[in-house]
Amino acid sequence: MPDRMERGQPSLLANRIRPTGSLYQCRRRIGLPYAARDVFVDDDAGADAATVARRLKQVERIARRTGAAIAIGHPRDATLSALEDWLPTLAGRGFALVPVSTIVARRDVPG
Repeated sequence: MPDRMERGQPSLLANRIRPTGSLYQCRRRIGLPYAARDVFVDDDAGADAATVARRLKQVERIARRTGAAIAIGHPRDATLSALEDWLPTLAGRGFALVPVSTIVARRDVPG
């Protein structure tokens, strides 16, 4: 799959899809690379910056354990505030942000 990604071919990043669902079956049928998010940092509209920060720590734990993590969120004030504090600290703690396509290519769920 990495060669497909290098050629700019599409991939699918989903919040979550069920193996029995039509989206999963469709992506499988056409061979579309796929990965799902690991953490939704602000899945409830009332999440404050402290909640988002805790979920970002969860992202870190997953990344340390598995080598990568995919987090998604909304451009809400609390999320942006937590990211503003968190992002500058990543490199110093051994983390790097990469394009999600890099992780999708690495994790593609076989069809």
